[in-house]
Amino acid sequence: MTITFDGFTIPIVFLTLVAAYVLKLLLSAKVASDSPKPSKGVRLETLLDPEVRKNHVEFNKKLHKDFPGQPVIPVLGSEPNFYLVHTMEAAMEVTAKSEYFSSNPWVDGRLVALNTMTKTDHDRVLKTVKRFYAASKVKGIYTEVIDRALAANRPLLRTTGDLVKWAKRVQMYTSLCVAGIAKDPTPELIDRFIHYNDVAVRLVSPLGGIGRR
Repeated sequence: MTITFDGFTIPIVFLTLVAAYVLKLLLSAKVASDSPKPSKGVRLETLLDPEVRKNHVEFNKKLHKDFPGQPVIPVLGSEPNFYLVHTMEAAMEVTAKSEYFSSNPWVDGRLVALNTMTKTDHDRVLKTVKRFYAASKVKGIYTEVIDRALAANRPLLRTTGDLVKWAKRVQMYTSLCVAGIAKDPTPELIDRFIHYNDVAVRLVSPLGGIGRR
């Protein structure tokens, strides 16, 4: 069966195929518009997922695949202006700009890094503490000090399982020893300096950026 139009004969089968093709295009466009848009960032819960953190190497590979040529990725479902920097070059660039780099971008006050000093202040403090932390100074006593620090804090880890508190105590134990404040600091002295450090960070961190609100 055919249809004649302005002298041209068009088979019904051909018209049917054309109509079907147009209908398919319209339906495809509707499905595409109704389907969720692809994510333009990475969700916060994904970053906090234990399995993702466990397999972080594979996750990093996926980031480079999903966001090619994009070193800074928005974090969805988090605080405003919160980004994931996932390339070495971008991380070095961000941290080098201390004027714009927040030492504590988390609103709940957790410590990420302390990078609030100007270069002048940093150089002045460095002259004072360098003699305590120079490689030649630390090399001879580090092994002994770290062994004592681990031994002294082993009971805490066994009884509480608090890795955060344990890490703070080990770090502060070694710092007090290397700085010459105490050869075998007590838990009370260690906790006192930890508390001081936490308070100092809360005071100083906002000067470096977002900090505690």
